[in-house]
Amino acid sequence: MRQAAIKLRNAPEAAAETPAKNSPRAAGEKPQAEIALDLKSLIAPYRKHRRLTLRIEKMPQLARLSAGQNNGDNSWSLALHDLDGLSYFPPDGFNKDHVLVVRVIAQGDSDASTIALLDFPVLPEGKGAESIKSNLISMRIQPDEGISLRFGAKVPGAGMNISPVNMDFSYAAAFGKSSANGYERLLLDAMLGDATLFAHRDGVEATWALITPILQAWAKDPVKDFPNYAAGTWGPSAADALLESENRKWRKL
Repeated sequence: MRQAAIKLRNAPEAAAETPAKNSPRAAGEKPQAEIALDLKSLIAPYRKHRRLTLRIEKMPQLARLSAGQNNGDNSWSLALHDLDGLSYFPPDGFNKDHVLVVRVIAQGDSDASTIALLDFPVLPEGKGAESIKSNLISMRIQPDEGISLRFGAKVPGAGMNISPVNMDFSYAAAFGKSSANGYERLLLDAMLGDATLFAHRDGVEATWALITPILQAWAKDPVKDFPNYAAGTWGPSAADALLESENRKWRKL
């Protein structure tokens, strides 16, 4: 589930960025709410269908988009090329939680069919939008082995309120004790004469024979602007930029 928070922009900027065909605003009018719609990430699982169109439904009266075609029934039709920099403009003074429905349509040679209906909750600024967290699955390795899943669930009631909930599995909690750590396992295998988890000398020598020329080449001709980072830090800025390009971020432990 995706969600968005409304932000305010000055009317001249909004008018300059919004195509004239979509109800341009006169300079000097009061600030208008603008919401960036990241529908490209939302429909990514369906991009295997090359001929896709979208229909945004259940829009409030007088709401509009910065691209696409107004269907006149509180819905807009979009082609894939309309999704770059797409913005949503709710009506002036509209400050209610609401959900846009994104209908994903696959165009065939002679007909079209709906392959997905996706919800896009819109939360006005200051009404809890920042408290909504992305869905998350995390796997804990050592020392507290387990898996946890966090996802957003609708709070019972008439309003569109989303709250994060957690499902958690812990080895220690489920079985009353933790599994043996890596050193305990290796020491036991050594005493039992089980070499399954140990590397053989031939394999180690073959690995170094493969890797050594690569290390020598790097030392002789260092890579320029290599995104390295100091030990104990969270990594280079290039790693952050990689995920931010898809509106994602690293999870700090």
